[in-house]
Amino acid sequence: MKKAIKVFILLILPFFVFTACLTAGKAGIPKIYNDGSEINAKIAGKKFRLTVAKTQEARAQGLSDRDKMPADGMIFLFDASQPLTFWMKNMRFPIDILWINGNKIVAITKNARPEPGVSDENLKRYFSGYYADTVIELNAGDCEKYNIKTGDAVVIPASERE
Repeated sequence: MKKAIKVFILLILPFFVFTACLTAGKAGIPKIYNDGSEINAKIAGKKFRLTVAKTQEARAQGLSDRDKMPADGMIFLFDASQPLTFWMKNMRFPIDILWINGNKIVAITKNARPEPGVSDENLKRYFSGYYADTVIELNAGDCEKYNIKTGDAVVIPASERE
């Protein structure tokens, strides 16, 4: 009997703990959001159609190797709030980056520019500066054009979450 308990503790229990860790925090991202799908969002009262990047692969690819912005922008969804870092690897156009935590813009990076010919290790890194669980990339100048600022709410209607 003691051997069975040891086997459970050493083999079975760690499996359940590992599985729980993998799924922890994922409840915040609605399952309906799939990479490449589009959602509506309101930023500073203006409606934007955003292309979703939810998986690690889609977030890593982001807007790289594209000639223009898909829809009105791209939204990057993360499992948990954390300090985030982005770069402009293989980007072909400048962007504004909105760093969002809990549906509120906590920071904005305006006019992040591509750096063609710069090696990966020398590319400029853009930091959230705060914990963030969502990032939205818009065309450069959109923050000025639509008067988007730190503290503004980002609203995704309930119909988008169903």
